[in-house]
Amino acid sequence: MFYRLNVSLIVLTAGLFFFLNCGINPANSAEDIVVTQPSSGSTWTIYETNLPISWTGGKSGDVSISLYIGDSKLETIANSTSNSGNYTWLGPVPDTYAPDTNYRIKIEDGVGKVGWSENFEICSSQLPEDMEFITVPAGSFDMGAPIEEESSNDNERPVHTVTFDYSFEIMSTEVTQGMWLEVMGSNPSYFTDLDRPVEMVDWYDCQEFVNEVNALDPYHTYRLPSESEWEYSCRAGTSTRFFWGEDPFETEIDAYAWYSGNSEESTHPVAEIFPNPLGLYDINGNVYEWCQDSYHVNYIGAPADGSPWMNGEDSIGVLRGGCWFNDPARQRSANRCDQNLNLKINRLGLRLVRT
Repeated sequence: MFYRLNVSLIVLTAGLFFFLNCGINPANSAEDIVVTQPSSGSTWTIYETNLPISWTGGKSGDVSISLYIGDSKLETIANSTSNSGNYTWLGPVPDTYAPDTNYRIKIEDGVGKVGWSENFEICSSQLPEDMEFITVPAGSFDMGAPIEEESSNDNERPVHTVTFDYSFEIMSTEVTQGMWLEVMGSNPSYFTDLDRPVEMVDWYDCQEFVNEVNALDPYHTYRLPSESEWEYSCRAGTSTRFFWGEDPFETEIDAYAWYSGNSEESTHPVAEIFPNPLGLYDINGNVYEWCQDSYHVNYIGAPADGSPWMNGEDSIGVLRGGCWFNDPARQRSANRCDQNLNLKINRLGLRLVRT
């Protein structure tokens, strides 16, 4: 009895060996799929036109290709496409995908054999990494300074209501020298430090920078802010002399702005002091910020919809926010300054809006 059982086991084992090695189970006969592109650590931006994918192995028939983040499927890239060993996904990836380093490509053949790529990164743009934007919601505010506001000027009046029926994004910091260098390939600044705001740029230089940034990200529109967008963002829901309050004795300003009293006659790295309620750093002080508008001597006839006000003094532009050289009165939310569009000094910089 014992002998006969052993014979049966031998026969069964031999049959199983034959079964596994003679292709009777097709699921195990497919070659391994090895995804070679995207490779580990590679980066793809959502604004590129395609994502090349390549692999080896699998059955010679069709394969399906999917995009995953970690173990979660996001999208079927191709279904039942030819197993040629390569495929170009004619993106772009929708920009709802957050930048991440855990994206993977999954390839599966017709008999269930699977291959995975190494983790790779999808970046949201080709812009400098530290160029961050804050959303400014639609809404209304009273622009300008009432006559009783200390140190206010006639060019800040009449106070008028501006209504934004759109939201927009504004940079959380001024454009730094590092950002300018990365985009433009040079650094014009006097106070040299990549973390400080770029300066020594006139309005025309700013327009060239805007054009280059737009070329890097065709999915958004970048520009200088309108005067009203700038003040709306600076006030961030406040109506006081400064966004941090009335500060009648100007004892609180040191925590929020680089000005003549604390700057030591120089710019400072961005985002070193407290931001306004929206999260905007150096919106007052450090460097003046160019606006898109041409200068007008007062607000009579000013747009009420947030758009830039052009057709004023064509060679004169508007500066906002005060700078390291100015006294506290120039750091007020309503303060505005006129300047030649071609002026280059170490007090003038910029921040962008994005729509």
